[in-house]
Amino acid sequence: MLADLLTTMVALVTGTLVNAWTNPTDITTPSGYMTLVLFSLPIWPIVFTQQLLYRAR
Repeated sequence: MLADLLTTMVALVTGTLVNAWTNPTDITTPSGYMTLVLFSLPIWPIVFTQQLLYRAR
C-alpha cells in the first residue's frame, strides 16, 4: 500500500510540475495544487480498497 501511495504522490506532483511548466498563465498556483495533493493523499487508500485493489484471491 505504501508503494501505491508513493506512486500516486509522484504522479500528482509530476502533473503539478508539468502543468506549471506548460501553462504558466494558470491562475491556480502550484502551491494550491500541492495543497490538493497533500489533502487527497489520505483518501487514496480508501479508493484503492473500495475498488478491491487489495483483495486476496
